[in-house]
Amino acid sequence: MKVQSFNFCPHGMGTTQTMNVTAASSSISVSSGAPALYIYNAGTGLAFIRWSQGASPAVAADLPLPAGTVQVFAKGPADTFSAICPGGTATLYITPGAGS
Repeated sequence: MKVQSFNFCPHGMGTTQTMNVTAASSSISVSSGAPALYIYNAGTGLAFIRWSQGASPAVAADLPLPAGTVQVFAKGPADTFSAICPGGTATLYITPGAGS
């Protein structure tokens, strides 16, 4: 796994949440005060992710997050994070914060 360095600072209004993702979409609430999400796919499966205001199930056409990767995304006004792993399982760690 390639290690990358990010200019990211965890946000005090939210803590890291763990999602065990399967072939059925699941979602969590995310801190509304944090402008970014740091997402780590520690699982073995490709996850498809989305974030939105209110409930919006993830589908296999959403943004792919390969196994073993870390990404930081601008969150905007979203308060819900959803994910699905149609080909297996994935374990995602989602940390609200600021940076890139």
